[in-house]
Amino acid sequence: MVRSILAAALLAALLTLNPGCKPIAPATTARTLANHACMDLPATSTAAPAPGPTVINDAQIMFNLQRRATALAAHDHVNLATLVAQLTRTSCHLTLPPPALEPLPPGQLYNRVRSSVLVIGTYYKCTKCPNWHVLPASGYVITADGVAVTNYHVVHIDIKGEMLVAQTADGLVLPVKEVLAASQADDIAIVQLDLAAVPLGARLVPAPLAPDAPVGEPVAVVSHPDNHFYLMTQGTIARYCLSNEPQSRGATRLQITADFARGSSGAPVCDTRGSVVGMVTSTESVYYSTENNQQKNLQMVFKQCIPAARILALIQPPAHDKATATR
Repeated sequence: MVRSILAAALLAALLTLNPGCKPIAPATTARTLANHACMDLPATSTAAPAPGPTVINDAQIMFNLQRRATALAAHDHVNLATLVAQLTRTSCHLTLPPPALEPLPPGQLYNRVRSSVLVIGTYYKCTKCPNWHVLPASGYVITADGVAVTNYHVVHIDIKGEMLVAQTADGLVLPVKEVLAASQADDIAIVQLDLAAVPLGARLVPAPLAPDAPVGEPVAVVSHPDNHFYLMTQGTIARYCLSNEPQSRGATRLQITADFARGSSGAPVCDTRGSVVGMVTSTESVYYSTENNQQKNLQMVFKQCIPAARILALIQPPAHDKATATR
C-alpha cells in the first residue's frame, strides 16, 4: 500500500488531548480529520539552553508554531485556496547556491541540514473543538530570500485550511505567500515565504541541490515524523525506479533506506556534504499475508523520494545568468 506521508494519518495525535476531541487511528486519512486530536498548548519555557548537543523541545516548537500562526492569521495573508490555484505553475526563475563540496562529520551535518529545514503546516479550524490548529509537515529553504520546497500534497491538502505557514529551526514563523512552480506527478511545490516579518539581522540558510547521487551513496533525512521535530535518520540510496502510483505513474522515484514517517513529507534527503539529493514523498508497506481483509506480518517499508533532478527541472536561471552561461 502506497501512502503519502502527510495523508496517511494526518498526525494521529499531536501532544495533549482536549476533552472535546479524540485521537484518530493510524490508518485514518485526511477525509476524517474531524476526529483529529486537539492539543492543550504548554506554557513557554524561560530556561536557558543547556550546553552540549541541541536539545529539541517538541511541545515548545508546536506551541510557538500555533501561537504565531494565529497571530499571522489576524492580519492580511494569502489564503490557502489561492496557493492551491497557483499549483498549475510549471517553472520559476531562481539563482541557487552551488552544491557543497566537502563531507561533514555527523554532528556538523545535522546542524547544517537542520538550519535549512522548515516545519511547514496548514492552519485550519478544527471541527471537533473551538480551536484552530496547525497540521505540520516538512520542507526546506533553497534561497536566502525565502524560496522553499515541500511536497505538492502538503499544499493541496484534503482539508479546508486558512493559510500555510513555515517555521524555521530558530523559531521564526512566516506565511507562505505564493507558489512559484509545482508538479503533481513529481509531488513538488516550490513556494515563496513572506519575509515582511523577518527581524533585522535574521537570515534564512539555504540548502544546495545536487542531482544524480549514485546508488549506494550515504544519505540523511532531517524531518518531523509524528511531531518528533528535527529528527535525523541515516541510510543509503537503494535505487532509482519508476512510480506505479496512479497520480504519478512513470515518474522517477528515488528509494532510500533512511527511515521517515507521517510528518516527514517534503523533508530533504541530503548527502554527506549537506546537499539535497532528494525529497521525502511517501511510503509503501509490504505485508506477508492478508486475513479477513486485514494485512498482517509487515515485512518491509519502501521509502519513496523525489530525486533532486526533478526539482531542478522546475527551476530556470534568471535571464542574466543565462546570458553569462552562454558567453
